[in-house]
Amino acid sequence: MCMPVDLDRLRLRFPIYGKYVPVDHGEPLYAAFCTEQPKLHGLDGFVVSPIIQAEPLGKELLLTHESHVYVQIPQPHLPLAVALAGKTYRIRQSSVRLGPPSISLIQPAAKLYSRFVTSKHAETEVDMENKLNDYLIDLESHAEVQVRRRRIMMIHGKKVVGFGVLLANLEEDPSVRIQVDGIFGRRRYSAGVFLPASGMER
Repeated sequence: MCMPVDLDRLRLRFPIYGKYVPVDHGEPLYAAFCTEQPKLHGLDGFVVSPIIQAEPLGKELLLTHESHVYVQIPQPHLPLAVALAGKTYRIRQSSVRLGPPSISLIQPAAKLYSRFVTSKHAETEVDMENKLNDYLIDLESHAEVQVRRRRIMMIHGKKVVGFGVLLANLEEDPSVRIQVDGIFGRRRYSAGVFLPASGMER
């Protein structure tokens, strides 16, 4: 059986080097990339994940030799994303540098995880679970929802409530769609960005 893939959207995995970054780094990381490549700002389909495989220490994440960040972008704009490699970026009080990326198509995974999902009027785990179940019904998916830790993200100086979310037993088509489109809002700041769950459920 042929596995569905999204042939327009590409995913780039950049190793990221430095000492530490803020736990809440979605907005400044997006801004730093758009400052380096202004055509990325507001580009439909340009998505930056949270930094993955970093060790939490209070309000900071300590970067390790395994730390990386994913960028998703429509295939015609690939050169803009590749050009992010090799540059140094200021993330509030921290400096990081991106290594050369590996590039892949988006493929289905039975389990997807997002570190931060936010939706209007979803202030509790129950609220978020109900909204996610409604979303999956619309997507004609029978996936299982697990709402994880409540978090706060600062966006434009305002506190935004969100939750870690694990989706399990996803069908192939919904899995690809969720990875391409994300779920709910604030996606340009790393909210609602879902990736295959292995290695990032924290």
